[in-house]
Amino acid sequence: MEQGFKAVAEAVETEQPESLQETFFVSAVAINSAAPSTLGAILSVAMQSFSNDCTGLTDIDQARFAEMLHHASDQMTGMGGAKRGDKTILDSLCPYAEYLTEHEGPGIWRDAAEKAEEAAQATAQGAQECMEKEERECVTEEPYYLL
Repeated sequence: MEQGFKAVAEAVETEQPESLQETFFVSAVAINSAAPSTLGAILSVAMQSFSNDCTGLTDIDQARFAEMLHHASDQMTGMGGAKRGDKTILDSLCPYAEYLTEHEGPGIWRDAAEKAEEAAQATAQGAQECMEKEERECVTEEPYYLL
């Protein structure tokens, strides 16, 4: 994924998009090309969703960003079939979006990021435990999707 995000930074610097919509579109194309993995494809879908949601916008406030995250998670779910609780990126993205939706005030971005990090750590631990079991047990007891 490091290569994917480096490609995003290079593409944005090279192409100099003139709007938020264009910036997210350029980012989606770049990460999809540079990170040809399931996660790269899923992140590309999220960035395309962001691009669509930014049509005509010049800035994004907290409420709008939370709405964009919810919409992107819906798009990611539609593409990959995974849902929250399946030990995927959605397990950290959804709590982040929810926290931004439900809270305001100083430190909101830091607090939301902490919630997402806690959720990501729990997901990683659950995924590790699942991978340590026999594959058959993981599929029948605890779905694990590589998103």
